[in-house]
Amino acid sequence: MDKFTLLQRAERYVADWYLNHSSTQLSFHNVALSKNLMVRIEELGVGQALPTSIIQDAQIAALFSQVGYAIQYDQPINASWKEMRIFLETKDVSDEQKNQITNCLVPNQALDMQVAELYQDAWVSHVLGDGLATYLPLYRTEVQLMRKEIVNKATARSWFYTQIKEAKLSSGYAKAKYQTILTENRASLELQVAKSNAKLEAETQLFGGISRQQPSREVQTFFRTSFDYHTKLVDISDNKARIMISVNSILVSVLISLLTYNFQRVATSVNPMVIVPILIFLIAAVGSLIFAILSSRPNLPSGVGQSNEQLFSFMDFIKLGKEEYQKQMNLMLRDGASIFASMTSALYYLGEILDRKYKYLTISYNIFMVGFVVSVGMFMVIYFL
Repeated sequence: MDKFTLLQRAERYVADWYLNHSSTQLSFHNVALSKNLMVRIEELGVGQALPTSIIQDAQIAALFSQVGYAIQYDQPINASWKEMRIFLETKDVSDEQKNQITNCLVPNQALDMQVAELYQDAWVSHVLGDGLATYLPLYRTEVQLMRKEIVNKATARSWFYTQIKEAKLSSGYAKAKYQTILTENRASLELQVAKSNAKLEAETQLFGGISRQQPSREVQTFFRTSFDYHTKLVDISDNKARIMISVNSILVSVLISLLTYNFQRVATSVNPMVIVPILIFLIAAVGSLIFAILSSRPNLPSGVGQSNEQLFSFMDFIKLGKEEYQKQMNLMLRDGASIFASMTSALYYLGEILDRKYKYLTISYNIFMVGFVVSVGMFMVIYFL
């Protein structure tokens, strides 16, 4: 059996195999890539004046190089190697030739590397060289389909960069024709990966994604609107607390005066039970007054005043000396992330203050409402019955 016939049989075998196993999700590692590698092997082999046997052995390896991705996507090389061995074992091929062909996928430095080097030169010069721009988006699409996960451009570039970082061409012909584009692609990918890593590192840090640029109009508007909104809510709660304090203070004063100066007359009236709703209303007014005072009482939330790094609140920098305060402020204003962190912390603490205020204010109004309804209802029952 001549080797050309072996190549023909390998082509027919792989074609039949793909009919039964081909996956439409393999947009990169597929038979088209194998065909392109065969063309590049032919070009490099002829350019180096290599024997036809060497060229065809490398082309057989290229034919089988991608079938493993349809068998076991996470371990494709071993799967391709096994499928190629199955084909070769059924053919009248010497052990030396078998080893030289399979050596392309699983290199063994103890063997003659001429066939393997030709195959590797074809892979590096084509996939990582002049075909990089074509295969990069195809790889990204394939991984998304096969692994059911989102793959962005940065991830795809990182994979190709790991391939091209240590890749090298062996023959003088391949170096003369493809080393320039390989070097350019390596430099371009290295720069893009470095930028992606720097961006990712910045985004993983708190406010890092916007710390390196001036605050955008949207960011400024957000903080301005949020602070205005929460400040207005504080003013509203304080006004409502003042109303409850004023009303309940007057009621407590009137009711105490009433009970103090008219207790004897009320107690000896036709129905002494009329004093009960007065006492209930007095107790409710006192309770409502207490929670209204708690709502309006100055009380900083936990966390404020415990850090010298957040300079937005006076409690955070009051313990610093003037020079230290100016130094810390200068550092913060030079770092966008620190500014955003300070503003966000201040907004959070303002929310804590509002939560406490409205919680106490709600209790104050509820006590006043229940006390008023109960006392008036009881007074009506006692007076008319």
